[in-house]
Amino acid sequence: MLPLLYLLLLIAACSADDDSSVLVLTSENFDETVNTHDTGVMVEFYAPWCGHCKALEPEYEKAATTLKEDGIPLAKVDATVETELGRRYDVSGYPTIKWFRKGIAYDYEGERTADGLVNFARQRADPNWEPPPDEVIVLSQDNFTDFAASTELLLVEFYAPWCGHCKKLAPQYSKAAATLKEQGLEVKLAKVDATVETELAQQYGVTGYPTLIMYRHGDRYGYKGPRDHHGIVNYMMEQSSPPAMLVASGKELDKMIKSNPDGMVVGFLQSDSGDAYNKLNNVANIGRDELFSFYYTMDEALLNKYGRDTLAVFLPPIQVSQYDKPSVQMKGFLEESPDVLLEVIRSSLRPLVGVRSHMNTEKMYSQYPLLVAYLEFDLFEDGKKEFSYWRDKLLMIAKEYEGRITVAMSNEEQYSNELEELSLDDWGEEVAVAIWETKNRRYAMRDEVTTETLQDFVEDYFAGKLKPVIKSQSVPKKDKGPVKVVVGSTFDQVVNDPNKDVLIELYAPWCGHCKKLEPVYKQLAKKFKGNDKLVIAKMDATANDVGVGFDYTGFPTIYLSPAEGDKPILFEGSRDIEGMEKFLNERAIYSLGNQPKEEL
Repeated sequence: MLPLLYLLLLIAACSADDDSSVLVLTSENFDETVNTHDTGVMVEFYAPWCGHCKALEPEYEKAATTLKEDGIPLAKVDATVETELGRRYDVSGYPTIKWFRKGIAYDYEGERTADGLVNFARQRADPNWEPPPDEVIVLSQDNFTDFAASTELLLVEFYAPWCGHCKKLAPQYSKAAATLKEQGLEVKLAKVDATVETELAQQYGVTGYPTLIMYRHGDRYGYKGPRDHHGIVNYMMEQSSPPAMLVASGKELDKMIKSNPDGMVVGFLQSDSGDAYNKLNNVANIGRDELFSFYYTMDEALLNKYGRDTLAVFLPPIQVSQYDKPSVQMKGFLEESPDVLLEVIRSSLRPLVGVRSHMNTEKMYSQYPLLVAYLEFDLFEDGKKEFSYWRDKLLMIAKEYEGRITVAMSNEEQYSNELEELSLDDWGEEVAVAIWETKNRRYAMRDEVTTETLQDFVEDYFAGKLKPVIKSQSVPKKDKGPVKVVVGSTFDQVVNDPNKDVLIELYAPWCGHCKKLEPVYKQLAKKFKGNDKLVIAKMDATANDVGVGFDYTGFPTIYLSPAEGDKPILFEGSRDIEGMEKFLNERAIYSLGNQPKEEL
């Protein structure tokens, strides 16, 4: 005889197929089902079109029929319909199977067979079953400093209990901690409730949740890894490897320099302990995410050649021109901070005309203005001649304007998006050239590339004769709403109008926060509609270029562009009517406040 509660659940679930033993769950009956069954409920999140789901279906049905007599329900959710349920439980692939016990979800990672499902469900439904202990260590003000100092490698999550992103991270973080323990590595994962340990959060500059910070024996390092189970494990395993590798001999070093495509940093050390060794490891740990690699050697012949306790940077030989030094030695590296050393290393590894890629752009080619030549080239074998030919043309410009402009070459296939932004994606010539004044302001060369036209292009840029390429949507034909629509081609005219205060929202069409703000922002615009000296505007920043000074890292970002050419003011207040109105009343002096009186 079936348990009464199971029968009630079966009736409540209203299975689409009366002959099926699998409950069909929707947003209306999901919470009640997974929260009321004491022994647990297995739930499959599926997609009707998914081949793996179709293959699982008969096995899942067989398991459901077997477990029906045990009073253990098996259920399914069409995640393509119940999208909110899928998002809530981080369903990113199909089928995803989870076990729910007292409302808490546990991942099923066993065999997708009837026997595997049945054995797992019976084990988890046992009243004596307890979930494995969480390997994430809880830290507080009392134990944080001592624990961090005594741990070889530690990752700490600063979280808030109410934070949705933290809740999403929690199961992935716990699984990562368990996996790392199984691997036997000296890597620990910990967490701090930043809403309770406020002093600790403030000490480490925590301003958002979750914030992940890595520590090595108490020294802080940035965490730049993923936020999923496998990503965290792989990143931390990589971080646990030695920061600098040993080079045994001069012959081995020569071979590595010739074959290294990204350059390398070598410490010539008297021993593998002491200040120099520790300093090299510290710099190498901070620079783990750099493109170049760190090494050290204690070979006596190499120490005599390069100097004892010296740091040397070796450029890739293929990129070294007659104007570049193949290597740069830093004999006083012990006296410099790691950050200063990394900057010196980056600049030393950037030839006068270097190869710019997605891997090195952010740290080695973020200095503006930046002249880039886009073409197809191969640094090795057949591509050497072509690379050298165009590199030599660019060298003349780079040498003449050294210190005023950075020059680089990029593979056009890797940077098709930039060529599109420059309107050079259909350029028929062998090479395309552009100058990037900032990340969002650029100038395209429209002539055949020769030594003379390159010279003219750069001279015209510095003379202010070039017109920028502006990414812009079409100007809307009808724009009579309370919020004025701005596009790239009208940004300067509207937002930088010297006779008006302009509040501009930079948004993304897909951004949930932007959609939430939209009715509030429209209401604000209606409130000030009668003021012809104040404009409330918005612009899709994903499809249009913004002006200089209007930087953003997320959406929505709101600026006030004051009249009379003052610098834009970033709005950082509460995104409600009261918060934005208060901001305008305080900062929109030209349109809303008393203008300052001229002194006699």
